[in-house]
Amino acid sequence: DMEADGGGWMLMLCYRRIYRFTQEEDYNGRELPLDPKSCYSHLYLSSFSPPVKRLMTEVRLYCDTSHHDRVIHFKTAHQGVIGMAKRGITSFNNPSWWNNDSSVLLQGHTAFLPHATDETFETSPYEDAGLSDGFFMFPFYSMPLYHWAIKANGRWECDNKNIYRSSTNHQVWVRH
Repeated sequence: DMEADGGGWMLMLCYRRIYRFTQEEDYNGRELPLDPKSCYSHLYLSSFSPPVKRLMTEVRLYCDTSHHDRVIHFKTAHQGVIGMAKRGITSFNNPSWWNNDSSVLLQGHTAFLPHATDETFETSPYEDAGLSDGFFMFPFYSMPLYHWAIKANGRWECDNKNIYRSSTNHQVWVRH
């Protein structure tokens, strides 16, 4: 993406779900998504050469849903989130990674998240988190109303909760 926030962004994760039309497949972690409007794949940066991984300095997240009009669109240079993009590992993920001091809202952002974040899958007393859930299994949310989820326990959420019947488009971009 050569337009958003000065350009230079590479799409590394994109899952577009069209409710009732998208086949509920397993995550495709083998290839980079090429089109942010028609995508169902991701590739963590651990698959790239060490120099490429070292050069990444920012992560941008975007999502929209048919459930409401709010859009999540922000970037962060927090090293924990950059580490998630590199390895897909969410170990030690913390709400402070997503709060006002760590996240810069971008053009079109209208959602409550990420600044409303008060929980992550790792900090929740209700969940049994895995270390490789990356950007899929509730990496940041605000209990009980606002979540980011990509097919997490069947839920596809963008600044909402307990949604199984909506279309969503989740994107994660990186740049150096």
